[in-house]
Amino acid sequence: MVLDLAAERNLIEVDSMMETNIKGVYAIGDGVTYPGKVALIAAGFGEAPTAVTALAKNFIPISEWQCTALQWGLLNEKMSLL
Repeated sequence: MVLDLAAERNLIEVDSMMETNIKGVYAIGDGVTYPGKVALIAAGFGEAPTAVTALAKNFIPISEWQCTALQWGLLNEKMSLL
């Protein structure tokens, strides 16, 4: 299977949500480019949660993303117990 990804200087072009020109295909790290991209490993660490969040929103209805501060606090409290 070959994907026809948009590329610039052999780097995959992504938007601000790390999505490529193919809907539902995301890319992060050293192999991507976007306006203002900084070639540091730390940039890739920041790109990962952006891509995961964008991808998750494709599978989880937006209404479920709307949580109150109290709900987030309870979730964080439960996660800290793990």
